[in-house]
Amino acid sequence: VNLASDAPVRETFELTRITTIMDTVKVTAVRVYSGAQFAGFERRQRMGTGWFMGVEELEKHAYTYPTDLVTMAPGVFVRGVGPDALILMRGNGGDLCIPTISVDGVRHVGDAIDLQALAPISRLVGVEVYARNAMIPVELPMAMNGCGVIAFWTGSRAAPGAKKP
Repeated sequence: VNLASDAPVRETFELTRITTIMDTVKVTAVRVYSGAQFAGFERRQRMGTGWFMGVEELEKHAYTYPTDLVTMAPGVFVRGVGPDALILMRGNGGDLCIPTISVDGVRHVGDAIDLQALAPISRLVGVEVYARNAMIPVELPMAMNGCGVIAFWTGSRAAPGAKKP
């Protein structure tokens, strides 16, 4: 194509279509516990208003169910054993009540929560327990029933280069 500076030029080009076939791509991912919601775990732990268990403590013991590890938290009572165990706390009136359960920042209320499915021991990277509403940090879901909150955090314990809580 020759172009001159004094006259417009109109050309038509036809491009040939090339079909590219990619190999199958398989994408796998593992949640690393450096998410924004979990980021405050260490800060809240330094404040000292709740009961905490991080990766180091979780790996020291052979827990089977998430309910097994909260039995050590002050103000927490576990009725039963295994996946059907019921977690209770003392409410504002002194009666036993069912705490609000938070898994990765999402509130779960009631006694029919399948913690083993939501927060299996192998995926737990941190647990926070707040026995009273006044102790619960604003970042966590507030207990709506006057009972406390137990926050479970999941992720990958063995993620390369990941910072432990």
